[in-house]
Amino acid sequence: MSNHCAWLVIAALMLLSQGCASESDPLCRPGVSKEACIAELQAARSRIMIYWDSWIKDGGGESERRTVWLACGGSKNGEWNIRRERLADFIKPGEDSNSYAVHTRAFDEFQRCLVRGGLRWTGVCTEYQKHWRPACGAP
Repeated sequence: MSNHCAWLVIAALMLLSQGCASESDPLCRPGVSKEACIAELQAARSRIMIYWDSWIKDGGGESERRTVWLACGGSKNGEWNIRRERLADFIKPGEDSNSYAVHTRAFDEFQRCLVRGGLRWTGVCTEYQKHWRPACGAP
């Protein structure tokens, strides 16, 4: 999950719970102490996982996992964002670099690279996802 997406999730959690927007925000939900509001915000932050957290290297340590992650195009902060110059490798005739299909092919190749590097996805794989998601066993 990118930083931008993570912050959007936090903001959505805040809006849904009508909690405070930050630890220093004095405008917490009526009847809720500032301490309770801060605790709610910190709990919401702790539930957000970055993409890196769902991959492990069986029989390997963190440094081996990081090496594979970075070699496959993952970012140092544990997220994955396709670099604009790499998108050209996934564009088919009639598509542009903003195409959903282009980004999907790039993301699928990233997952395949991680699997080839010995990493294993620990996230959810539904029966449906097993047919199209490389992290779940699809080709």
